[in-house]
Amino acid sequence: LDKIKNPKWREEKRREIRLRRSHLLENPEEVAVTYKIASSRSELDHSFRLVWDAYVKVGLQAPDTPPIRFTKYHLMPSTKVFVAIHRAELEKEKPDYGKLKQPGQIVGTLTLVPDSAFGLPMEEVCSDSVNLIREEKGLPAEVIGLAVNPEFRSHNVMMYLYKLMFEYARLCGVTDITCSVTMRHIRFYQTMLLFE
Repeated sequence: LDKIKNPKWREEKRREIRLRRSHLLENPEEVAVTYKIASSRSELDHSFRLVWDAYVKVGLQAPDTPPIRFTKYHLMPSTKVFVAIHRAELEKEKPDYGKLKQPGQIVGTLTLVPDSAFGLPMEEVCSDSVNLIREEKGLPAEVIGLAVNPEFRSHNVMMYLYKLMFEYARLCGVTDITCSVTMRHIRFYQTMLLFE
């Protein structure tokens, strides 16, 4: 009964009902993608390769460099790489759950870099904005390395990755999520992800 009186619980329940009515949860391709913090060398390697591929396509990474997008911020223990893993076995009507121990395909990734002794990557171009957050006793973090396999762009992979990252950041006491993006992506980050 306490749950029902709680407005947050009711709001989440309504959201779940809307998702069910939209058949979003019934899409076998979306159900076959799981989300987590990367926990193995293989997951990290595939994540960094996916980012490298995406950055080469948009001109942010030279194609003649080693096929990995890794920064000094990835060396910090507080930095977390979030991954979306597609397991085709889960698309079957009767999946063989024993096969799920095999690695899946990394189809999306993003990295959360909490403020540290290294600072944040975006301080190279807009340190004043980050310092304002610090002056207000905030704990900023920056999102970097977002990439989604083009075949999975219609599967809400990015939105689920952001949801997982936001929840993790909230639990860690992060007060402000920051990012630096190209001019052509600003509107998307403002309208879809509510960045200012």
